[in-house]
Amino acid sequence: NYTQVMTYQDQQKYLLNLVSFTKKAVVIVNAKATVEYDLTQLQYQIDEEHKVVQLLHIPEPEIHIYPDYKLYDVETSTFNPFTGADYNKINAKIKEDLQRKIEQSSLKSNAENRLTSELGKLLVVTNMLGWRLEYQGNTIKKESDLSVTFPM
Repeated sequence: NYTQVMTYQDQQKYLLNLVSFTKKAVVIVNAKATVEYDLTQLQYQIDEEHKVVQLLHIPEPEIHIYPDYKLYDVETSTFNPFTGADYNKINAKIKEDLQRKIEQSSLKSNAENRLTSELGKLLVVTNMLGWRLEYQGNTIKKESDLSVTFPM
């Protein structure tokens, strides 16, 4: 969850920049963001003869941002009103700012740890059945090998 206060301002100038009409607002943002791995996209191959499960493709993380914002202290003019384009600009700016915050946060590493944990369950099952789990030609022997082996 992210909370942010920002200001939005736009100015229209007319008559050789002698007259201008400004619109501005204070924007209060409450957003949710998630980093997910869609394991339905996990690709694998099973070699029954050699009792090997080969992981062929591990999906890339998907970042989802769900912004909710409200405008306060709105100042507008008849010649420069708020339009749909302004709301689109505000929404794009919010997503850009949150994307930057997500990159600096621990959200991605937390998702990577969760992926490692989920793939660790696959390792446990293969080991219990006497099979091997492989990725990129490497045999995965313990869960800690997963975080080192998988490019995240």
